[in-house]
Amino acid sequence: MPVRYRKYRPVMPAIQRLLSLFARAGTKSASDAESLYREAMAGFDNTKRQNTKGQDQAVLEKVTMRQLREALTTLNGLSPLLKPAIIDACGHCITHDGRVDVREYELMRLVADQIDCPMPPLTA
Repeated sequence: MPVRYRKYRPVMPAIQRLLSLFARAGTKSASDAESLYREAMAGFDNTKRQNTKGQDQAVLEKVTMRQLREALTTLNGLSPLLKPAIIDACGHCITHDGRVDVREYELMRLVADQIDCPMPPLTA
């Protein structure tokens, strides 16, 4: 069930960058990553996007450590009630194929720790 909050709007670039990283980590091909990214972002995007090609191009770009740190700092400022939706979207990206790699799990733990949000048990 999508979570649609207007409070996400100021932090959308941080959410996009984080979910882009998770989509790329959870898939083997660029087309699969783009599809997974759109699925994960669907819960946060409450606008009718006319031109998604430019925005989804971020999926194909690598996320630097600096960009990740900035995104996590921004997301840490969210209300504690909004943070679980971020964790759920990240969890969706890493469990979509029915298995969780160690690298994906560690990335998920890092994000949960950095945004100060408990991580739910992952079941694949």
